[in-house]
This record gives sequence, C-alpha cells and structure tokens, in this order.
Amino acid sequence: MGGIRCGWAWLYLAISVALTAREADALVVFSDDFESDVASISSGWGNASTGISLTTDVPSSSGGRKSLQLDAGLGGSALLYHPLPLNYSRLFYRYYVKYEGTEYHHTGGMIGGYDPPTPWPQGDAGLKGIRDNGDRLVTVSLEIPEANRLDFYNNWIDMQGATYQGLYYGRQLIQDLNIAVPNQWTCVELMVTLNTPATASNGELTVWINGDEVANFRSGTPTGYWDAAGDWRMRSGSPAFGGFRWRDTTSLGLNWVKLQNFDATTRVWFDDVVVATERIGCLPEPRCAASLGCGVILLAALARGRSGKGHASRELSKRPRIASQPLWSTSSGPDPGSSR
Repeated sequence: MGGIRCGWAWLYLAISVALTAREADALVVFSDDFESDVASISSGWGNASTGISLTTDVPSSSGGRKSLQLDAGLGGSALLYHPLPLNYSRLFYRYYVKYEGTEYHHTGGMIGGYDPPTPWPQGDAGLKGIRDNGDRLVTVSLEIPEANRLDFYNNWIDMQGATYQGLYYGRQLIQDLNIAVPNQWTCVELMVTLNTPATASNGELTVWINGDEVANFRSGTPTGYWDAAGDWRMRSGSPAFGGFRWRDTTSLGLNWVKLQNFDATTRVWFDDVVVATERIGCLPEPRCAASLGCGVILLAALARGRSGKGHASRELSKRPRIASQPLWSTSSGPDPGSSR
C-alpha cells in the first residue's frame, strides 16, 4: 500500500507541475476564483457596484468553496468590471455561470474595448461602435436577450440592419441554436479576435459551452444572412459568413471584462473567471482528477500541447492565480448601472 500511495503522490506532483507550466504557457491576463472577501474582490476587479455577495454554491469541478452572487433587483445593476492592462486583439474569456431563473435583462459575461480606455464601464446602448465625440467601442456580451434563451448582444462599428428609433441596439447571433438558459453550473468560454488591419473583415467569435464548441464565426462559416433587424440567422445553403469588422481603427483593442446582472429580480452566480491569450478550457471534473488513467492522459495531453504537436492541453485547465494587478483601483467614475 505504501508504494501505491507513493505512486499517487508522485503522479499528482507531476500533474501539478505540468499544469503550472500549462498556466504559464496560457499567458493568463486576469483571473478570480472568488475565494477571498467582497472588499478584496471589488478592489481586485477595479470597479464594483452594490448587490455583490459570496455563496458556498460552487461548480462540482471547482477547487474552491465560494462563488460570486449578483443580485440586482428591478431597475438596479450588480456588476464587476475589470480594465485590462493592455489592448489585446485576441482574448479567451472563461467563466462558470448559473442562472436562478430564465428572465433577465443584460445579465451575463461581457468582454470588449473602449478607445480611449476607462477604469469604469461606459454606457453603450444604441451605439454602432462610435460615440458622438468620436470615441470607439466594441462590446461582446453573452446574455439572455429573450426569456429562456442564451444569445449574444453585441455592439460594434459594422453592425448590420436598420436602427430602432434611430439607435443601434445589440445584435443577436445564435438565436437559431436555441440554447436554453443554464440553471445549473455551466462552463462558458468566449474567444474574440479583432480584425487586422482596420479595413479588413477577418474578425472572429467563438463560444464553447461545457467544453463543446457551439458556434464559430469567422470568414467562411457559418452560412446564413443578416436579417432586417441586423441579427444573424443561420441557414444551410445560404452565403457564408464574411467575417467581423469589429473596429475601424487598430487603436481600439480588447481592454475590459465584466460580469453583470442588470434590472432583474432573479440572481446569477459566477465562479472561476479566467482571461487569457490562449484557449483555457473547463476545469477537470473530480471523477477524472481522482483517476490514475486520467492523470496519465492529462500528462500526455499537456506534453503534446507544450511540444506544439497537439491541441489537447488547451482543453485542460487549473485555477490560475491572478497574473497581473488591477491597472486601476476602485474609482468614482460614472454610475455602473448606466453601463447598458
């Protein structure tokens, strides 16, 4: 028995070392596992509202004991907003989410950019990627635009379709997939690639749910069309997607992330947030972590990923530490509730 226990100990040590190397390779920009207290979490994000608390309801794959709860109430907003230290043209944003109900208003995980950057969330409702003063913006939000359906609500410079009362409200992209609101802990990962150069339409957007790719927008896929409202409709046999022109200047980059519950009586929970420059993947489930066979597979996958001979390691993740301190401390900028 002693030899077996020693073997397990060495295996877990090897896995830990490999995962630490994997974390470094992933170039984590920011992360939070919500294991501290509300004050520390608010300071670490840089801008926080009221309606924030911690609970002991956590994903089964989480190694922690706490998760974030956002409780907004009608007309209110509960959010965390983190300005990133640089402008990025491509980022991956992974978080775990659990919704209490099915009817929300701008509630979910959001990533975007402001030019110039600000340490607080700005209002972007009705804007086609540009403000009256010429400032640029791009916003990618995975939320619940309609009851019991998960979809994007995006604003950018090249939005299609007509205005509504003179304004460009967020465009939906995956309504034809009819993804139900997750009322259980769900791993969500977004990948956003901004177009380069500014005149090109080579921007991309991908979403994974529980590790499975459910939508991948890039030049050539999927097939479909923009309807009169400016939302994408997926249709086989229709022309291929032409790519996103997210920005008209390369001075606009991805430079913030946000978690938000807005104008809703039902709560939402988040955990294990990671922002990185490479694919992050979901946390391994305990049943796999406790298996010797899974451990061997994990090490082999990590080795392939580090040697550049495979992609499997990108599907695996541990809880990274915060890789950089917040660029700004909590500020007294515009009311966070005005962000959408």
